[in-house]
Amino acid sequence: MRSIEAQIPIGKTTFIEGLKIFAEAPIQKPKTRPGGTALHEAMHVIAANENGTGVESATIIPGDGYLGLTKLSRPDAVAAMGPHSMGASGTSFDVFIAGQIGNAGAAESAARGIINSNMDKVEAVASVLEEKGTIGGSEISQAIREVEHPTPQLATIFIEAPTGETQKLSNLEIHDGAIKINEEIVIFEDINPSPQIQ
Repeated sequence: MRSIEAQIPIGKTTFIEGLKIFAEAPIQKPKTRPGGTALHEAMHVIAANENGTGVESATIIPGDGYLGLTKLSRPDAVAAMGPHSMGASGTSFDVFIAGQIGNAGAAESAARGIINSNMDKVEAVASVLEEKGTIGGSEISQAIREVEHPTPQLATIFIEAPTGETQKLSNLEIHDGAIKINEEIVIFEDINPSPQIQ
């Protein structure tokens, strides 16, 4: 029985102690690239969420007088100013609403800080919104959770001995583009082949 501990890079063949080791990259579904409307609405969503306001839904399906719409549980000037604070287009009504609720200038400053600190969440929500068209609170929460606590990527390692014997280790977590293994390789025993007489 042989014990091995190593950092194996994804997608490259590594040779350790006579073993040929290859870590296969997991197949990932590519994220949908969000358009401008999805990013705009996602900025409303994240500004609201980080400001303590619940988000009921967001849509990029155009309606009467709008290209996208975010429904909040209560009026929130900071959420209204999210896209405007980042220089997005189509924010004149957002600025009007923020002014009706409170101080638009202060709300813009607060929104800018929130969006700048949470752009990864904005992009995650926008990607889901672009893919689905309309999302509710649970889908928004799931997109945010994936950013805060990402699901570990899993990969498979194939190990080949000089004798041709192979072993497959599945569902190993990827960290920083590599897999750390600390395994006992069972099928690869150190065997001294007996001499052949001809």
